[in-house]
Amino acid sequence: MKSGKILSILSAAALVFSAIPSPVNSFAANTHTVTLLDFDGNVMEKLTVADGAAPDLDSVNTSSLEDFLDNYTQIGFYAWSEEPKAVTKDITIQALYQKMTLSLESMPERTEYYSPIGDISLDGLKVTITVVKQTPEKNSSGQFITTEDVVDISDGCSVYPPNLRTAFLDTDTATIYIYPVVTDKAIASYQINLYQNLGDADMNGSINAADASYILQAYTLASTGHPISYQAGQKKRMDIDRNGSIEASDASLVLQYYAIASTVAVPDWDTVLYGK
Repeated sequence: MKSGKILSILSAAALVFSAIPSPVNSFAANTHTVTLLDFDGNVMEKLTVADGAAPDLDSVNTSSLEDFLDNYTQIGFYAWSEEPKAVTKDITIQALYQKMTLSLESMPERTEYYSPIGDISLDGLKVTITVVKQTPEKNSSGQFITTEDVVDISDGCSVYPPNLRTAFLDTDTATIYIYPVVTDKAIASYQINLYQNLGDADMNGSINAADASYILQAYTLASTGHPISYQAGQKKRMDIDRNGSIEASDASLVLQYYAIASTVAVPDWDTVLYGK
């Protein structure tokens, strides 16, 4: 009898439990999908996030979004369109970009030098970086609004060859390459020229009043139609202001140089021509 009662109780229990629904996977029912898009709206990755939790966006590798659009324009990840603290439904988040464009606004003004000593002047050079960033805000058309900033990086530019001595090591004409600090690609190149013996009109190795007289004599002969014979490189030495002709003003500049030379141990044409 007792064993029969026990069997009846077990049978009854089995019927009760069979009527109870199977438990639902509570974890699966309380998770959400966070879909991450790249700059163009393509799916990068999908994250499964527990209900009420924040997605771990820092774990997402965004390095694949970095690219060069051309030699001087780089694009990369800047931020996410949103960073929710608690996810309560399936959501889509887009990567926002930062685009940087390197631009040459103006070249160095100086291309002529009178000594192979010193630095290459970058006065007049202007190089900028235009930074365009997408913000999480959208306009009326549903596009992310961008901001734009222009940064002057001229002071961070360098040149190669690095100085006049290297540039004019075995030539009077050199090509100079300009490198912004943010890239190893030259953004521009230009030629500089050396006029080392400028002002030495009579080609005797010194610059004095006699050279001014020599220039005036050449100018007078040319003005009266007399043919003038110059030695190789001599006319180049006499054209002080580099305007292509020998004039009285060139003689005046030689006299200014000579006057400075009488008071300065190492005179230079920069003082006369540029006031430096």
